[in-house]
Amino acid sequence: MVVFSIPYLFLISTAILIHLLLQDGSIEEWRNVFYLAAVIMVVFSIPYLFFGSGEEQPWNNEMSQTLENSANSHPKHDENQETKT
Repeated sequence: MVVFSIPYLFLISTAILIHLLLQDGSIEEWRNVFYLAAVIMVVFSIPYLFFGSGEEQPWNNEMSQTLENSANSHPKHDENQETKT
């Protein structure tokens, strides 16, 4: 339940912050909102650039191995068997 509430906290805080930044809705105020959003995106993207990787994770292999094992455990259907009877 907590996982679903975290994005809503960000949505509410964003709405409150925009309300505080916009007094009369002028272009300059919206420009400041845009710059603030751009800064937030860049700041949170920098750690991802340094610490993120494109390597496949072990937990991904576990699921595919489980699916392969379950597929191999079922007997295969032989079409010729039905025609022999």
